[in-house]
Amino acid sequence: MTHVTDPVHTAITALRSDRVQVALGDAWVQWLGIEAEVETSVVWTAYRPHRKGRVILDLSCTEAGGEVRHQQMMFVANPPGAEPPPLAEDEFPPHVLPPVRAQPWNAIGWPVPYVPQPAGLVDLMRPETVAGLLGCPVDLIGELELIRLVPMRRSLIRTRVGQDTVFIKSYAKCSSFESGVAGLRAAATLPVSVPELLAVDGARSTFVMSGLPGVELSTLIDNQDEFDAALYATGLALAAVHNSEMRAGGNRLDTAETDDIVRLFVADLASIDPRLAGRIESLAMCLARQSQDLEPIAPRPLHGKCFGDQILWDSSTGLISMVDWDDATQGDPHFDLGRLIAHLVFLADELELEVELGSLLDGYCQGQGEICPARLRWHIAAA
Repeated sequence: MTHVTDPVHTAITALRSDRVQVALGDAWVQWLGIEAEVETSVVWTAYRPHRKGRVILDLSCTEAGGEVRHQQMMFVANPPGAEPPPLAEDEFPPHVLPPVRAQPWNAIGWPVPYVPQPAGLVDLMRPETVAGLLGCPVDLIGELELIRLVPMRRSLIRTRVGQDTVFIKSYAKCSSFESGVAGLRAAATLPVSVPELLAVDGARSTFVMSGLPGVELSTLIDNQDEFDAALYATGLALAAVHNSEMRAGGNRLDTAETDDIVRLFVADLASIDPRLAGRIESLAMCLARQSQDLEPIAPRPLHGKCFGDQILWDSSTGLISMVDWDDATQGDPHFDLGRLIAHLVFLADELELEVELGSLLDGYCQGQGEICPARLRWHIAAA
């Protein structure tokens, strides 16, 4: 059995096709009852073989008078026979295309942010809700922008309160919400800049946090001079985290790396091509064997989700801020370093750039961080 015979793969392929995108644009124009041109594009796709597929499409509608409307639709495709989630019962604004069923593929499309989860996302997009969370006048709340959505899992909204930028993070699962709050509270003890927790609403599985100055490390990768300075400061900041007394989460073991590879990839690849699954499993087993030869190391505080997008560089002050502490834990500090290096190497490869990352390790050592070359190489390979 391969992806060719997988109905979920067939569904997301169809939903990404020009034919369906044109049909969706035509449906929106008919719903609006106007003359307009619609451009569509695929924003995001997720595929779990034989289990579920998700596609987010972006629609841009230009009316005859020049006014432009934007809308995104998220389609969730289930295998035949699976019970699809019910259509949303929210009241939709007049210009918003309501939920639609794509019957041939057992798929449902929702206008973003009118998705079934995280619960209350539509409510969180209202200024009066945010004002209630923060206990401030509603006229202080600026435009609300949904900047990140992991369907059925979590969302991130950005707005302004007066002159300050704030972020509202909402979760579909209570356990994820609790981890996010605990991680952010633990990070508040660090000698590096992290978001301030401004409000917590357990009933909505939501918290509000302050914005931070700077640009993402990932965006600097094509400017080597500025990238070097940001990498050096990042190394100093990571050393400060790893040498701190922060306490969050449990203890991440080396075996978690190989377990994740098998759990996340092997089962899915086996559904598509057993030859690929075998290769990935062999790689995971090779990493597992090599991990047994690594020297033991005392667990230290970890960021736990150390990618270039989570690190902000403020060129005016030369300081680093770190966000997204949901996975803060204890473990091998080379886990954070290895994951960050692997991510930056991946980005450079995608952009066909040659980058030097030595400044990161220079800063880390200058900050009294200790590096074991064998452990660092292993974590880079695992990441």
